[in-house]
Amino acid sequence: MILFSQILSIIGLIFFAFFIVYSDNQTLLLVIFILVVLKLSDQIFDVSYMSSATLIVNNADIQKLRSYEQMVSSFSSIIGPIIAATLFSTFNMNFGIFIITELICEICALLSMWLIKYTDKRRTKILHTKEMN
Repeated sequence: MILFSQILSIIGLIFFAFFIVYSDNQTLLLVIFILVVLKLSDQIFDVSYMSSATLIVNNADIQKLRSYEQMVSSFSSIIGPIIAATLFSTFNMNFGIFIITELICEICALLSMWLIKYTDKRRTKILHTKEMN
């Protein structure tokens, strides 16, 4: 599901980039479209991540995971607008650079998700218990 949400974001951004270049009058509709697609993708990611966190991390480490999540969230809410404003002023409001940057970030996230080796802790425990018997 997480991979699906990243792929949905990438496809939405590609469609947005393509149509923003070729349509001058429908900019508002395109912005609404990309906002809906990205929000939908984020919601799918959040629900999938939250429900699978107990399968990825040991129960003893769940509290640590939640504290790291809070720390990263706080850091990104502070530094994100600074980076966005810097990029926006550097590229003289060239919106295409933002779309390309977002596409690169989404593709990097997708590739990193493919590289992570997930193991189902409950399934591993059940298989280990069956082997012991």
